Amino acid sequence: VDQYRGLLGLYDSIVKSRFIEMFGDTNNSMEWPIANVESIAKVKVGLVIKPTRFYSSSPTRYKAIRGLNISPFCINDTNWVYFTEDGAKSNKKTEVKENDVVVVRSGAPGTAAVVTKEYAGSNAIDVLIVEPDLTQIDPTYLCAYTNFPHGLKQISKGSGGAAQKHFNVEKYKNLTIFIPPLEKQKLFSIEKKEIDKSKFICLINA
Repeated sequence: VDQYRGLLGLYDSIVKSRFIEMFGDTNNSMEWPIANVESIAKVKVGLVIKPTRFYSSSPTRYKAIRGLNISPFCINDTNWVYFTEDGAKSNKKTEVKENDVVVVRSGAPGTAAVVTKEYAGSNAIDVLIVEPDLTQIDPTYLCAYTNFPHGLKQISKGSGGAAQKHFNVEKYKNLTIFIPPLEKQKLFSIEKKEIDKSKFICLINA
């Protein structure tokens, strides 16, 4: 088990190392253009006020993504809550789409994952929904930037709450982000997918 965990950790380290190799450290050592997130993405918050009134007592096809469902780079297919059909129809504004990035606000603020086709159409509860401008920003690059110290250092400064860390939507909109050429961002995305394939093979052979 320890050897298996070590291998998975190694794959994660490779992704992080590759990101730094391609885009530099947190000090922007490669001198990329810099922008605020709000200039390259639309940012909003999932449903916050009394989401439980829309819950279904049994599973439906209307999943709702909470912070519990978000790990770095992936959505956890566990701990789901479900909306009723009427609840889903009432909250179209907080539905997520493929290539959106969802970001945890409370507990482990800044943890981010890309919404895949599988989860498109799900709702979102008290997490950030970030819709990147795909002509400027690759979703996997934005997700990595958020998960790695490049984004997390800024997020930790913008998180308050004594009992539980909480991240404000305006702080994420004002997050500064490097803007390398889109082709280079996409290359990182492709390389990460190849590393993920190796990680998956490790998982099924464990």
